[in-house]
Amino acid sequence: MKFEIRSFPVAKSSWAQDAFKVYSKKISHFCEFEFKNLKPGKSLLQNLNPQSFVILCDERGKSYSSRDFAGEIEKIRDSGQREIVILIGGPFGVEEDVRARANMTLSLSSFVMNQEVALITVFEQVFRAFTILNNLPYHND
Repeated sequence: MKFEIRSFPVAKSSWAQDAFKVYSKKISHFCEFEFKNLKPGKSLLQNLNPQSFVILCDERGKSYSSRDFAGEIEKIRDSGQREIVILIGGPFGVEEDVRARANMTLSLSSFVMNQEVALITVFEQVFRAFTILNNLPYHND
């Protein structure tokens, strides 16, 4: 299975860049993984495989516990999907075509957060989901 996270460029905070590198390496132990920073003005859907399962991060989405999110990833994987793409829009959200393309809309929190924090949250939760699915000692209920 391949995982991809797509977003628009965020501030270049060194702490966030370090976190992206750490979690990218951790996630890549479980699957093929890619983080794409798209150029401003481009669509989050640019060059998207039509067969990809798309998860849109949006404050109006459904909230999951970490264990439930892992269960959703497992269902998607077990359904035969070969690629999951997680989309994180910019500060003003996403266009309607992006929202319409999403197979799942995920709320990270009822808090509003900046893009770096949202991205790190997604990276960490994807890693956490894989540790849950592989019964590794990381997640505590």
